[in-house]
Amino acid sequence: MKLGTTIKKMRQQRNLTQEQLAEYLSVSVSAVSQWESGKTIPDVLTILSLAGFFNVSLDELFDRQSDNKKNDMDEYYRKTERYRNQGETQKDISLWREAVVKYPGDFRCLSELCHSLFIKMTASEDSEKYVYAKECVQISTRILNDCTDNDLRSSAIQTLVFIYSDKSFEFADESKAVEYAMMAQDIHCSREVLLESAYFDEKEITKIKQQNILTYMDMLTMNLTYRKYSSVTEKLRALNAALSLWSTLIYDGNYLFYHCRLTDIYIGLVFAYAEKLDKENTISNVKKALYHADRFDNLRPGEQYFTSIFVSSVSDDPAGYSKNYGGTLKTAMLKQLTSKSLDFLRSDSEFLKLLQK
Repeated sequence: MKLGTTIKKMRQQRNLTQEQLAEYLSVSVSAVSQWESGKTIPDVLTILSLAGFFNVSLDELFDRQSDNKKNDMDEYYRKTERYRNQGETQKDISLWREAVVKYPGDFRCLSELCHSLFIKMTASEDSEKYVYAKECVQISTRILNDCTDNDLRSSAIQTLVFIYSDKSFEFADESKAVEYAMMAQDIHCSREVLLESAYFDEKEITKIKQQNILTYMDMLTMNLTYRKYSSVTEKLRALNAALSLWSTLIYDGNYLFYHCRLTDIYIGLVFAYAEKLDKENTISNVKKALYHADRFDNLRPGEQYFTSIFVSSVSDDPAGYSKNYGGTLKTAMLKQLTSKSLDFLRSDSEFLKLLQK
């Protein structure tokens, strides 16, 4: 790529006019225009100023490493998919820290590092969780201030909303959480909704609509599953409503990825019935949670399709899953069953057998 083309590309990525770039560099507008058209090139001092302004190396400015960088980034993404799929979050963080050092001006690397830190944060204890959260805030704020990529900005907004609305942090701030949330697009203007109208091909339209149905169902049932309730009775009603919704959509039991969501719902029922000291229903739901965890852990590799007629155009591949835990979902689930709230079952032979499976 010619230097002039690179300057134009970087200028447009920053949403700058030729006039604005000329003003920043203290040169004429015609000078910028001539650079970008290839008629002239900047002098040495201006080239250094351009590299500093765009926060890139001279190699990047002259596009000497585009092929190497593409190969590097492809390798980073291959590794991160593997690490996230296996729950190796610390390796994933180290990977993207390395990428940020190597490509300090690439906001994709920063965004991926932030994502890895956020995953680690969700699985960490208090003091460690706080450290990861603060770094996520710093990175996300930088992306919002300096990056023009809509997807990366949206991801940063999401992270900031989640963190500032987390009451476990002393810096939780409702006003900031609301402020950042208001920066996001209205749901009706989201990419997912607009794509339903954008495509001409009926197969693509059906696929997008069915994927959206799954997404809406996931959001709705997660809301029912994880929100706080004023009584156990309300909690039980909500969790059973979530199960009913899923069984209506995926009536044939082929949940694929969403077996992990069913596991969470049944674990919720385990602890709700445990609060009532209801031995029979507690054990019954432990069995169901184990079943779905086992199905999730043993999904066959490769792309496969849902078989419910409502979502049969949508495919799924376990290789793309991300986890914030190592090992299997079943192991993670059994760890939850060591909770003191289940101590009333510790002498029950049926419960003990389930723990040993």
